[in-house]
This record gives sequence, structure tokens and C-alpha cells, in this order.
Amino acid sequence: MTLAEPADGSAFAWFGTVLSLNLDEDTERWNRAVDRYEILGIETFVRRYSAVPTPENHHIGCALSWHGMVQLAHDEGRPRFLGLEDDAVFHRGIGEYLPSATTLLDGLDWDLFFLGCVSPPPEPGETVLQSLHTATTTHALAINHSAYARILAEVPDQRDTIEAFLSDHAGIDQYFARKIRAGELRAYAAIPHLASQPALLNYDNADLAIAADLTI
Repeated sequence: MTLAEPADGSAFAWFGTVLSLNLDEDTERWNRAVDRYEILGIETFVRRYSAVPTPENHHIGCALSWHGMVQLAHDEGRPRFLGLEDDAVFHRGIGEYLPSATTLLDGLDWDLFFLGCVSPPPEPGETVLQSLHTATTTHALAINHSAYARILAEVPDQRDTIEAFLSDHAGIDQYFARKIRAGELRAYAAIPHLASQPALLNYDNADLAIAADLTI
């Protein structure tokens, strides 16, 4: 699989590579995702990544799939990539807000950049980027090359070893949260959140307050 690059004029061009996780059998969900990518103008360079099917425990497939995407970006020599889960929805102002966030990231040392996540509120004075001390969910997560080696070494790529990993971390997002808390991965989130999941739009401690803007 060769990773395509976005057009220079897109707010997503900064990521260089955009991959979208989707189960092979879930064509309807993929078609809905493509509809959203078309609205964003990124449908020509978002590449579908076949998610690992593990119906007995979706956390297994999610962790294996994220390992696979990191491995692919590493093997291709990509400086960073954006991973999207196929139910991600987007802020209608993402084209305006995203370049401000990525411009700031260019001046920072960072490993993870969440377009949206579940985390404590930003500190006073944080207006474009939130410095994270913990975060969960992986519906729209960019990973920098600086984190590839750690993730590939610590997140297994085989089913017979991933269960032990999950007994410690419960899910790939909990792994990221633990590494952020330990200071082993430097993480930021966009302000406001520029991506969410339908389930997060209903909760006060998630994205309920901006649900009306998360319309793509």
C-alpha cells in the first residue's frame, strides 16, 4: 500500500498522510465516511486502511490496526500521519482552525496531536492548542515520527501477545493516556475540538457543548 499525499491547498496537507480505519465488511459505514471526506475536500487522498476484525473484543483489533498504521508510516518514511476512525465527525470550521493549530505545532516538540479527545478542560490562556496530561479516544489522532519507535516496540502486532498488552492497558487509547501521564509521549489537542464521535456529542464531559458545530 502506497500512502498518498494531500493537495497543497488543503488544511490537511500538513499531515502529509491520512489513513482511515474501516472494517472490510462495513461498506455502508465507509460510504458515510467518504461522504464526510468529500465535504472536507480530502476524499482523493484519504486512504482506507483495513481494520483488523476481532468481533470477540474490538479493543484487540483497534490496537493491532493502530500498530499497523504506525508500521506503514514508519516503513514509508513519513514524518507524521493522521489516523481517522471511520465514524469520526468534523467541526464545520476545521478549515479555519486547523492551520492555526498545526502552525503552533511546528514550533513544538510533540508526539501525539488529537483533533479531538476526552480530556480535562484546557488551562486558562490555552486558546488554540491544549497541552495534555492525559487523553482517551483515537477517532482522529496524528502521530509524529518521534513516537513511531516507542509505539512499535510497546504495542504488539500479534493476537497471541496483544491480550497481555490489553490486560495492562485495556485499550490502545488507555496506553496512550498512560504514556502521556508518564511524560513519555508529548501530546496536544486542538481547541476547539475539530473532530469527535457520535457517542461523544451527548455528554457534558465530552463534546456536548460544541455538538452543534460538529456537523460534518
